[in-house]
Amino acid sequence: KIIWAAQPIVARSEAEARERQREIVERIPLEAGLATMAGHFNLDLSTVTLDTRLSELPEIDGTRGMLELYRRDGADPTLREVARGYLNLAASPLCGTPAHVADLLQHMIEDGGGHGFQLTPAYYAPDYYRDLVELLIPELQRRGCVRTEYKGSTLRALLEEF
Repeated sequence: KIIWAAQPIVARSEAEARERQREIVERIPLEAGLATMAGHFNLDLSTVTLDTRLSELPEIDGTRGMLELYRRDGADPTLREVARGYLNLAASPLCGTPAHVADLLQHMIEDGGGHGFQLTPAYYAPDYYRDLVELLIPELQRRGCVRTEYKGSTLRALLEEF
């Protein structure tokens, strides 16, 4: 089975969702982005300065896909610029109203294939889970993208229902 990982941020308005996103990004230390990048790229980033451009990095032995995303359309940001936003949803399209986020998730399944989502919070906060349950999940259920009833009571049984 193919399960998409997603970290949606939903709120009743686009502005509220973007404000939450901004707050999350501001709390993430630069060192956390660098450590994650180093692991993904399989590269010791302590040997280069934060003002090194991505094009100036030594050959990458690790995951190149994320690196290429940051270099799309001819961009050549510095390590500092990338680390500040690396995998922290700074530019995630999965941020907005329930309808907007549901549109994107539905598109991922219908056009990209797959059998469901693993929704992983961008941060821990009771409001995050409440917004998923009260705002996003009902919208996805209305569209037939999320079940309304479950037969199994164990994780194995639930996964077998796919």
